[in-house]
Amino acid sequence: MFVIDRVGRKPLLLLASGGMTLALGALVVALHLGAPGPWLLGLIMLYVACFAVGLGPGVWVVITEIFPNAVRGRGASVATVALWIACTVVSFTFLSLVKAAGLAGAFGLYAGLSALTFLFVWRAVPETKGRTLEEIERGWHS
Repeated sequence: MFVIDRVGRKPLLLLASGGMTLALGALVVALHLGAPGPWLLGLIMLYVACFAVGLGPGVWVVITEIFPNAVRGRGASVATVALWIACTVVSFTFLSLVKAAGLAGAFGLYAGLSALTFLFVWRAVPETKGRTLEEIERGWHS
């Protein structure tokens, strides 16, 4: 949380999603090249570290700040349910995806989704660091 407040939400989300994309892309290449297990483990650990520093905690901070005061409770509730549904879908479909597309294919898909996350954050998510909830709400109206 200290890092999120110091660095800012958007830069941290961009750094995390970019790092996740690169780690997963490198993992796909390593799988195709038959890299040894420690290399694969290192790339997976890099992916997890990027997630843990940015998207893991950062999304929860943004969810609590992004909605206008009048709908904050409902908006945060809907966003939370959507996030948990997405997590459940990933958890329940991973093994089927690996069976259908192979390990490299599954991680390639996740690398692509991480790249889309980077683009979405870059284009659509405003920086909320140092702004009051009212200032954030006014930003949506301008």
